[in-house]
Amino acid sequence: MDIDRHWHTPDLTPYWDIRPSKTGDRHYLCAKLDDRRIEIDADRAFILSHFSGKFTIAQIQHQYNRKRNRQNPQIVATVIQELIDQGVFAHDPDNMIADRPIGSLRACVEWDHQPEGYWILNNPLTETVLSVADSDKAAIEAIGWLRDDDLCQQHDISPPRLAQLRQWLGSKSMLEGVEPPAKPRGKFNPMQLLFFKKKICDPDPWLSRHVDKLRWIWTRRFWYGFLASLALMGIVGFAQAADLVAYGVQLWETQGAGLIVKYIIASLIVLSIHELGHAFTLTHFGKPVKSMGLMFMCLFPAAYTNSTNSYGLPRYQRLLVVGAGVLTQLAIAAIALFVWNVTTIGQWLYEISYLLFSASLFTVLLNLNPLAKFDGYHLLVAATRINDLRRRAFAYYQRKFKGEPEIEYPAFRPILAAYAPLSLIYLVGIFGLLFGNLLHFALITLPAPIAFAFALWLAYYTLWDAEPS
Repeated sequence: MDIDRHWHTPDLTPYWDIRPSKTGDRHYLCAKLDDRRIEIDADRAFILSHFSGKFTIAQIQHQYNRKRNRQNPQIVATVIQELIDQGVFAHDPDNMIADRPIGSLRACVEWDHQPEGYWILNNPLTETVLSVADSDKAAIEAIGWLRDDDLCQQHDISPPRLAQLRQWLGSKSMLEGVEPPAKPRGKFNPMQLLFFKKKICDPDPWLSRHVDKLRWIWTRRFWYGFLASLALMGIVGFAQAADLVAYGVQLWETQGAGLIVKYIIASLIVLSIHELGHAFTLTHFGKPVKSMGLMFMCLFPAAYTNSTNSYGLPRYQRLLVVGAGVLTQLAIAAIALFVWNVTTIGQWLYEISYLLFSASLFTVLLNLNPLAKFDGYHLLVAATRINDLRRRAFAYYQRKFKGEPEIEYPAFRPILAAYAPLSLIYLVGIFGLLFGNLLHFALITLPAPIAFAFALWLAYYTLWDAEPS
């Protein structure tokens, strides 16, 4: 195939990574959307690192000759031909370079139709999703391929609506060559300590390697036995409730504050296994899990799994993905209660099994609260199919107060009408109680240091310019 030296090379970065081997003498071209991995040498890694859509073949060839001190005038063309043979680029030379026009929908974006008549757009690269109406699908697919005037005329869409769709898609990194605007660097606010996340890893390769060993978990025979075991241990736990409470009181009286540290460690173990339940279930249903990490709520650490890709699953599968964490915790509680019953007081397993049992039940009760954005909320979202439930519930009342026409499905309106006031009462009560206790502690226990720290922060917040001119 003839390759023109003036062609612009495509941008590989949205779909492929170049990773060095452990020894550093070889490199790998790794796909972001699947498990493909192509071994390449250092020269090819250098060449492909310039495939950003900004350089021509001739420019990359010049950089290679100058910086690598090599004299192979056809190596860039050779690399392109090799990648064509391996399916990285298309065979058609007209489509190989600049596959899609700037501003069009990215090729990686997946469409998932929902029974209620709308579509979920899922960008697996950035782990973002967007809900759009069925009537907008054809117009979205034409963005970037047609002039705006022709697009509006052919697909019967108004220019303001087209601009809104383009803004939504751009904010989710779903358009070729269009990145969302960078968030301005703001000033530190203590409210940021209440909740923040830190990504640690991309677990998808590890999950994909090991999920086949656990396929038996999702068989009907296992579920019959699992539910029967939960029912039996529930009966045992209810019958032993007084003994369980008495042992907890005994632990507190003998260990005091030291018990809190043990309880936190037990909770972290339970929540970490909980997140693996989400991750393996999502992988079992064929969707990638692109990030896991730590989240901090009021400085209390817990694991988290990004299960955004579950939005495209059928309802029962999505419910299983969301509920897998809770079911995993119930399994831990049942096993821990069994171990507690077959061991005797004084053995190390006796205390550990009790801590795991109580931590599992306590965190399950917290997690099932639908008014906080934990699993209970996401179960309600999956069951009702009202994505972004909290925001839409408050927007429902905003439209009512402004006299604007209602846009929600009639079946959704009673749920939205009930959820907004309950959520507001819950948030006001929780944050009021939290800040009231913190303020009381600060004023009574540490008035001078707290006042000094607050004065420093107030001066910083009001006098320091976060964005330099």
